[in-house]
Amino acid sequence: MKPTNTKIPPCNPISSNCVIWQGPDIACIDLCNGDTVSDVVAKLATELCALLDELKISTFDLQCLGIPGCPPADFHGLIQLIIDTICKTNGIIPPVQGGCPDCEVQFASCFYYFNPANGDTVIAGQLIDYVSLIANAVCSLISQVNTLSGVVTTAASRLIPVLPPAPTPIPNVTPQCVLPSVPTPIQLVVTALESQYCNLVTATGAPSRIFSAMTRECNDLGNQERLYGSGTMSTITNWINTETSFADNLNNMWLTICDMRAAIMNIQLNCCPSCCDGVDVMLQVALLAPSTLKIYLTGTIPAGFIECTPTGTLFTISDTSGGSITITIPVISNLNQALGFSVDLSATPINLTDNITVHAVLCLSPADATTGCSECQSLLNYTLVNTLNCPAITFASSYETIGYSFVHSYGSASYTLELWNSSLSVLIASQTVPTPIPQSVAGSFTGLTMGTAYWVKFYITVNGNTRLCDTVPVSTFPDPCPPPTNVTVQFNYVIS
Repeated sequence: MKPTNTKIPPCNPISSNCVIWQGPDIACIDLCNGDTVSDVVAKLATELCALLDELKISTFDLQCLGIPGCPPADFHGLIQLIIDTICKTNGIIPPVQGGCPDCEVQFASCFYYFNPANGDTVIAGQLIDYVSLIANAVCSLISQVNTLSGVVTTAASRLIPVLPPAPTPIPNVTPQCVLPSVPTPIQLVVTALESQYCNLVTATGAPSRIFSAMTRECNDLGNQERLYGSGTMSTITNWINTETSFADNLNNMWLTICDMRAAIMNIQLNCCPSCCDGVDVMLQVALLAPSTLKIYLTGTIPAGFIECTPTGTLFTISDTSGGSITITIPVISNLNQALGFSVDLSATPINLTDNITVHAVLCLSPADATTGCSECQSLLNYTLVNTLNCPAITFASSYETIGYSFVHSYGSASYTLELWNSSLSVLIASQTVPTPIPQSVAGSFTGLTMGTAYWVKFYITVNGNTRLCDTVPVSTFPDPCPPPTNVTVQFNYVIS
């Protein structure tokens, strides 16, 4: 270390390296007696720099204090901020020296204000400051009241009486079809419109019935062959494959009728020789227990005709649940057979509780092509209303019991009997009877009320398909000993 006062008289320049520290050893800065002043100053400066680095505000993480504004500028501000935060967290308000009016009071919540300097909300202060806040607020309110008073006075001078609005007259409308076309009160038009709508629903049926009727369309009609021309029905111009309304259904219905008319007209013009006049075949169907379908073919087929398909005619058997099968029956060889043609339906998708439809197109052609007779076709169709699966049930009543019995005569089935109240609104009891083999079945509903009317619903389930067989009214016997009426009780007292 060079002396800095070499040119300042009357100083005698001496190097700090030549000056010796003769004080005590200071262990914390590793300073020993005998060190040069240069070493002493260097060690003190090093320790001072390290201490200043440790106390730098930028080295502290103050996020947890939630300081809204700028952080403290120096270490003293940091320590004061920590003290203030601790006091605020513990609800400690530093005491103020002196008494009122130079005293600290708690502010009402409406006088709290944010202090940007400290980044906190002021909730207490000197009484003088608090009174000043209140005075300023009162002055502001007086000014606002005076202003509002002037506005109200001005507005009052402009007010005029407002009369209630006149009632709005009910408008007239001019109907076009439900009433004569003259201006008419709207309520009369609405009444006439409702009447016409009710007449329309009566004539066409409710929408649910219309949609139900739409489902009667021939199964898979769009993929059936056209009767006139080539291709399927869906290839007819304007055919709608996916019907979503009655208009769509009616559209396809007319296209089908027109196809049939064209085919019939073609037959009238080009076909129909006298040879086919003798063809008269009728179809009848019966269902026998447990699952045998009998097909009876009766009528007349003139000699010289053979079936267009050598193996026979294709018959389609279907039920109302959508199940169907096809079989081939030689019609000519089975015509007028007393035993009919038997079909076992036990292993087929046909639902034996449904109504069953049998359909076929009988095609005959002359065995000798030189006779001049053309091909003949006859539509065979029969729907069997199925009543076989519902046995006759017998009921026997007593005072508190309703018994039942029936005979299950074939196959496997399950029967369910439900007892309902007289208005069919409350189900009172239900019994299910499985019948895997032919057998007699008997049971009863007990614990009933004497002299009460009931209904019994009788169901059968075959192959997972349930059908309602019958709904029968039943009743229990009346009380044989009803309580007496018009009876007077008289007591005779004897005093002894």
